[in-house]
Amino acid sequence: MSRNILSLAAVAACCINVAALLIAEQMVGPNLHPSWSPDGASIVFESVTDGDSEIVLLDLASGARRQLTHNRDDDGVPIWEGDTIYFRSDRDGTGRWYQMKVDGTQQRPAPQGPAPESRSRDGRVCVTESQWEGGLSIFRCDPAGKLTRLTAERHAEQPAVSPDGRYVIYENRDTEPAGIYMMNADGSERHRLSDGTDPSWSPDGRVALFKSLNAEKAWEVTVYDVHQAVKRQLGLGVHPAFSPDGGKILFMSDRTGGNEIWLMSNEGEGVKCLTCAAR
Repeated sequence: MSRNILSLAAVAACCINVAALLIAEQMVGPNLHPSWSPDGASIVFESVTDGDSEIVLLDLASGARRQLTHNRDDDGVPIWEGDTIYFRSDRDGTGRWYQMKVDGTQQRPAPQGPAPESRSRDGRVCVTESQWEGGLSIFRCDPAGKLTRLTAERHAEQPAVSPDGRYVIYENRDTEPAGIYMMNADGSERHRLSDGTDPSWSPDGRVALFKSLNAEKAWEVTVYDVHQAVKRQLGLGVHPAFSPDGGKILFMSDRTGGNEIWLMSNEGEGVKCLTCAAR
């Protein structure tokens, strides 16, 4: 997703940094940027046909697809939150966030866009990213709008707080290659886990999920057990995301020649392409 970084002053006013979720790596279609439904039964994704991007919903059990947007403007980077799907659209010439219901109705500009911060399961611990002295830093936020800086790096991005609120993982681009770092939620005991980008947590908080380079310098979906300090690469892919129950991993890969959406178990087994048949 592409970042549109807000000023720290604007973020502090509302404890929100819309930039944190506006990141989209430039990738050629046809099928990109999948997002899980809250119940894990469906996904939405961006499908590109003849240069036009639209949002499509896929029911995983039946394989049924439903196109939710219908226009000649580009609609992409969907994010499913609750009963709302957010997406970026250039239909008004700005590339701003829009929102719609999960059946595709009530499409309209979104007042804020998707939630930019990462929160613990109980909502008590909140982390976000924002500009800081010409770079990006990770901040802890509270309901009163106060931001407390947690990182010293100039390019610390994509923070994710563990479900229990104890730890934060994030991407550090001060290093080459970029690395995945972990710290306590108060910013203490910061240390590097691995090279990689795009970090997120398993629902049980035991495993960090990200992409990392293999020996051939190709991106692989990677899991890292933070308690046992064990790293495993599960296969070629980028932008991985655990299912809500933690049993499956959704990711993108161009292993068949074009970017498609794939699914596998959390052990890297049962790999299958969800969108290849639609090409």
